Amino acid sequence: MGRVYEEARLTLAASHAPDSSHGLFLPRPPVQTAIELPHMPADGDSMFVTHMPEDYETISPESGSLATRAWATQEWLLSRRMVLYTAGCLVWSCKTITQRETGGSSHITARNHRWKVIVEKFSARGLTYITDRLIALEGLRTAMANMRESDVYCFGLWKNSMPDQLLWYCTEPAERALNTLGLPTWTWASTTHGVRFLNIKKAKNVSKSIRFDEQSKLLTIQSRLTKLHGLIFPCPSQNVMGPGSKYKGRYITAFSKFEFEIFDHLPLSLAFTLVVQEEGTVGYAILDEGRLCSVVDVYCLSLMSKRDSRVSSEGKVKWQVDWVLVLRQLQLKQEPVEYERIGVGKILWPYWHQDGEVAQVCIR
Repeated sequence: MGRVYEEARLTLAASHAPDSSHGLFLPRPPVQTAIELPHMPADGDSMFVTHMPEDYETISPESGSLATRAWATQEWLLSRRMVLYTAGCLVWSCKTITQRETGGSSHITARNHRWKVIVEKFSARGLTYITDRLIALEGLRTAMANMRESDVYCFGLWKNSMPDQLLWYCTEPAERALNTLGLPTWTWASTTHGVRFLNIKKAKNVSKSIRFDEQSKLLTIQSRLTKLHGLIFPCPSQNVMGPGSKYKGRYITAFSKFEFEIFDHLPLSLAFTLVVQEEGTVGYAILDEGRLCSVVDVYCLSLMSKRDSRVSSEGKVKWQVDWVLVLRQLQLKQEPVEYERIGVGKILWPYWHQDGEVAQVCIR
């Protein structure tokens, strides 16, 4: 299907049609007459203006029913030229411009070709059959592979963009049990709902190596691994700290407004505070399924890291923050020991630096 849209001269999209039984043309108010302004631009051309519709959703392709369907993702991205029929106007979109019939420009985020943006949009859309979780992106994957000749596609992620692309989180419980594809836990495609990626800036990759085995579906990462002995508490909204934390001042400086907003938009069952019994709060985690025993040993695998120094009540202190995968061991007697992903998180350097050891970690 990918080549159909790539090679088509023009794609027509019934953006606001309720379903496939409806056509392109929907009742709409008359187009407002343009008015010529009493102003002469420097180039000598006339300038015209018209009223914008009060309801922006009626002229936005992303507000229509088509934008809720996962299969439409690759159609929007692969088509060279599109005419989108919205409830309020026609929208033209090609590789260089997107514009309404009124002449006004339009920005369609769904036509962003960055892979993380594609995944965020796609995963939040609906599929009739969960077995199409990756098939519905196959045409786009093929087109991307032609531009990424030295890269390897790993069940919805690109190896050369790891570990950054591994740091995704669920916007609601993953419900992996409903996904019958048998995909490994490290890929977003193993879930059944929408995912987002952590917003990581000015951090470096701290993993030593990443290997992908397509046959076994194992991802082997060499990086710092820490066994976190302690408690994991739910953290409602911005009360991420918890009482009596030894690193409270440092903890606050390490987390941005963006991350507090994550907790405001997530179901409370997914957000947890990582607590070490002697050290206090050391970080936070967003658990995929949102269910975990209150007393548990989990493993944190460092993928990205950033160092900085801030002034706190203790004076100027240096700290390091690691973005981590939260893991749980599988089959303890098996060699090598395998792990499964249960979430993603962020941990402070004072605790991490003391206990982290480099290890080869196999994630299933």
